[in-house]
Amino acid sequence: MAKLAILVGCCYPDDPDRLEGCYNDVETMKELLTTRCGFPPKNVVVLTDKLDSPLRPTGGIIRSAIDWMIEQAKAGDVLLFYFAGHGKFDDFGKGWGCIREEFIVPCDRNLIYSVDFRAMVNRIPQGAHLTIIADSCNSGGLIEMLKEQVGPGFPPHVCYTPRAYDYSPLYKPRLMPMTAIVRYLESRSGLNSPDIGRHLRHIYGNDVSIKFRGQADHHAQVNASHQPVDQLDDKGILISACQFDESSLDIRGVRRPHGVFTAVLSESVKEEPGPISYKLLVEKCRAKIELFAEKYRAKIERPPHPCLYCSDENVNAPFLQNR
Repeated sequence: MAKLAILVGCCYPDDPDRLEGCYNDVETMKELLTTRCGFPPKNVVVLTDKLDSPLRPTGGIIRSAIDWMIEQAKAGDVLLFYFAGHGKFDDFGKGWGCIREEFIVPCDRNLIYSVDFRAMVNRIPQGAHLTIIADSCNSGGLIEMLKEQVGPGFPPHVCYTPRAYDYSPLYKPRLMPMTAIVRYLESRSGLNSPDIGRHLRHIYGNDVSIKFRGQADHHAQVNASHQPVDQLDDKGILISACQFDESSLDIRGVRRPHGVFTAVLSESVKEEPGPISYKLLVEKCRAKIELFAEKYRAKIERPPHPCLYCSDENVNAPFLQNR
């Protein structure tokens, strides 16, 4: 029974919305996986968008890496995808028909949506499990139609208007404005349009989210996205740095910039003498961030609340352990 991990850190070094802590976060996670969680170092792949990186985490590269990991998987295997970087959401439709979908922002802005992660989970062989850990804004619900076990209890896909907070100079939300994403894509596509899907198809062809591909992939998306939660198989687990209407925090202006959530997650695992359950881990992370926010209440008006999404069977399963 194998353990495989893909760790992605995006700081967007040439962008006005650049982050500082994501490279350190992937190193923190790699150390945690190899020293406490039983992952062989050779099975942990790290991708960053450092300017000298030989392989940068574009949307296509990230999807291909996860696909490769899933193709290797067998019953009993533990798979992990970790992402530190910007996250956001997009609205599809209007009024009561509005559907809100979360996404992560790869270094080339070839966005990966919650429906893409649902399609990936659906392909995992029976008996294997994929855990996704996202230290990014609006990351709650990043796997489509997965049951919320620790979280705010809001109905899924509700369109809302998030509040914006300025955490400067110590903390930066890991959130890239939609206007910035569109502006970047316009510079690449040469098109003048607010339609993100149009830009992505023009730049990347069919190597885009299944939301923006052809009719066959559209049917696959619908089938993946609209199953009742209690009928979905038991292969995906999501730990998010925050609720779907919140921001995760990037600590900057310190000797070693890092994400608040990744730091408390690593600390929470290391405090335990043995394996810790997914539920207890997320609850500990929530408590630690609340204490952290109390200490810096003047700087952090609305602290993030980590969430857990998984089946009932996996709530008390041991974190990243073979079963």
